[in-house]
Formats: sequence, C-alpha cells, structure tokens
Amino acid sequence: MKLTLRDLFWLIFLAAVAVSWGVQHHRAQEELATQRNNHWFTFDRNKGPTPESLRRRQILKELREFNDQDLLARFNRSLQQDRTVIYTDQPEYSCCLTEMATRGLSTELELHLKEKTLVAGSWVPENTTELTALRRAQGKPDPLKITVGPGAQGPGGYELASHRIEVLLQNVDVDNQLVHHVHSQERNYDQLSQWRVELKDVHDQPVPNSNYVDLVRGGTSYRSHLQRGETEKYHFDVRKYVAPPATGRYRLQVILGSERDYIEYEPDLTGLIVIRSEPVWVDVVNHGHWDERYLLAPPLVLLSAASLFVVATTVAGLWRRRLIKTEDLPPAKFAWRDWLGWSLAIILLAGWLIDVGYLRTQLAERDEREAHWTMKLANP
Repeated sequence: MKLTLRDLFWLIFLAAVAVSWGVQHHRAQEELATQRNNHWFTFDRNKGPTPESLRRRQILKELREFNDQDLLARFNRSLQQDRTVIYTDQPEYSCCLTEMATRGLSTELELHLKEKTLVAGSWVPENTTELTALRRAQGKPDPLKITVGPGAQGPGGYELASHRIEVLLQNVDVDNQLVHHVHSQERNYDQLSQWRVELKDVHDQPVPNSNYVDLVRGGTSYRSHLQRGETEKYHFDVRKYVAPPATGRYRLQVILGSERDYIEYEPDLTGLIVIRSEPVWVDVVNHGHWDERYLLAPPLVLLSAASLFVVATTVAGLWRRRLIKTEDLPPAKFAWRDWLGWSLAIILLAGWLIDVGYLRTQLAERDEREAHWTMKLANP
C-alpha cells in the first residue's frame, strides 16, 4: 500500500496528538508528585457570599434608614457590659461603628472609646477599631499605616523567597494617641487570621483565596502599645492567602482587621472597620500554572487543525473539479484512510479532553501553600 501525502499528514497528526497528550499528562503528574495533596482540607471557593457578610449587609441596610438617635440606640443595644470587659455582638457592633464613622458622629465615638477603656479597668483593650472609626468620623487619617515591601529577611535571619512580603505597621495618629494593637498569633496553618492579603489583576479582578479551610486554629496573641512613630514588622507568605495567579502584573494590598474578625477568607469586608495598605504593583511569574485555558488549549488547537484539514481537502477537491471541468477526476470525498485517520484523531482527542477533566480535579486539590510561583515589585 502506497503512502500519499494525506496519509503522511494523518500519521504525523496522530503522533503529535499522542505525544502532546503524553507530555502534558507527565508534566501534570510531576507537578502533583512534588506537592502535598491534602484534598480533605480544601473548600469550595465559589460558594458565594458568607453568612457573616450577608448579615452585615442586611444590618447596614437597616442602619442607613435610621436617624442618628435610633442608630445610637441600636449601637448601645449591641454592647453588653460586664464589670471588666465590654462584650459585643460583633456584626452589629462593627456595622454601627461603620455607619457612625460615615455620619461623622465623632463626639459619640470618642465617648464610647473612653467608656470602653474605663470599663476594662486595669486590662487594656484593643482600641484600633474604635480609634480608626473615630478618626474617620473626624475626617482625619487612620491611626495606623501599613507599608508593604519585599520580604528581604525573615525573623530567623534567612533569606525569604520572592513570594514573601514584609509588612510594616506604624502608629501615625495625628493626635498622638497610644494605639493598643493585638499582635495576633491566632493561626490557620500559618495564616494570621486578622490579616488579609489581596491580589487584583490589571482589570481589577481579584485572585481567589488559597484553597485550604480553617479546620484547626490555635496559637497565642499579645497586645502591643504603639506610640506615635513606633512600628511592628510582619512577614507574610502570600501563597497562604491567595490561589496561584497566572503570570502577569497584579496590584497587591494588605488589610488589617479587628482582633475579633477573621478576615483571611472574607473577600467581602462590608461593614467592617479595616485598615488597608497603599496598593503596590507586583509582577508574578507562575512556574507551574495549570489553569483551564492551559490544559484545554493543546487538544482544541489540534482538533481545529484536523477540522481545517478536512474542510480544506473537501473544498480543494470541489474547486479542482470545477477548474478542470472533467469527469475523469474522482468525486471530492474522503477516502477510507481519511475516515480512519479522522476517527482515530477524534478518539485520541476525546480521551485527552477526559484526561484534562481528571487533571483539573487533581490539580485543584493541591496544597496551594507550596505552589511554584514568585513575584517581585514591578518597575514603575
């Protein structure tokens, strides 16, 4: 049996499909083998708004319809005073502070801050949230400033990888107020729970949270008292807060919440008093990016090439018969070997696409704390 150019095309095409499929599958399996696959710790990032955020939105909607007197009454009901500590309904409390700051009720906020300190007695409570709300009501800058820089060196003196950042927290209060800040060691697998790290692309689309869930928490915390100008340093591994992003440029921002707010998973911060750093632009290089487009592109490109060949072959045959205008040419149709090549190509590509679905499931269950991506500050 003599091989024609069309037969040679089908042989090369089928070999290309098989080799490409094998290379992609092998690389994905190597990627999975180098990382822990704790799929029982992952969670659904597409489950929608959290119950807490929905409740805060509802509370804020109600508060915005109140006059100032009703708002203050609702605020006072959110406080339950004990002899030494003020206990609060946290969503109600946070939303009331937010609305009071928006309306500029600085006198009431200042009075509340003093009462909170008096009720606490010898125990000094955190005042970051209340002081921030007060300064915003007064039209003044936040009392704490967050500055983000590259994580050049960690606490133990070792060089940090380029997916780490250093965060500087500084008291910049305009009225020289002492800030009682909780240095939280409440951790979820090395996440600081009252902090949040966000990445947004050039189209302002956020990168999802990292994929492990807060099944276990623990650690200690201590209060620090920052005078104006004093600072505290933190080091963050960004991989523990966000999913592996695609290679490109992103805007990075670090957010600090209250000691009572677990915001590391919470993308909707409506109703919370939080302090944000100035955004910084970073360039991300993902060394093992396996998103849906990357997985689907090769088989779809090859399928398109085969389809184009089929169409081109048929059209060329019809055009040739029309130009020559002879009955000696055979009809423009597929030979049995063309049908065989096309059928084998469809079978291989279908198997490849099924394998893509399997790989997507397996890769989605990786422990993203060990993902192979790095970043650096972008050049202006």
